[in-house]
Amino acid sequence: MSISKCIRATGVCASLETQTDLQKEISKTLLRLGIFPNLKGHFAIKQGIIRGLKETASCNNCNENIETKSENANIRSALRTASNSGKLKGINELLGIRVAEEECYFSPAQFLSLLTHYFMYK
Repeated sequence: MSISKCIRATGVCASLETQTDLQKEISKTLLRLGIFPNLKGHFAIKQGIIRGLKETASCNNCNENIETKSENANIRSALRTASNSGKLKGINELLGIRVAEEECYFSPAQFLSLLTHYFMYK
């Protein structure tokens, strides 16, 4: 199934018609949250979100979208770096609800689930 059919089937914004547009949108969002491309987990987070959008059943259990232990460790490291910089708190503004407190930390599965659902209903 092509990514554009998956996007339409999951209800993701119709303007994200190609995979590169989707990847750009995800990258911009991650940059806004302090997860920069030089961090090991940046690519793993992008791929996890895309896998979650392709297989909507698996986005309810985002542990399935983390393929290896090293990918999990890379995502955890990227989240820790973003949290230490204070930019991860921007997720409250991004989602429009309060999900992060002062000491903001998410597990990789929680973070992927939040962002997958964000892109699904955006």
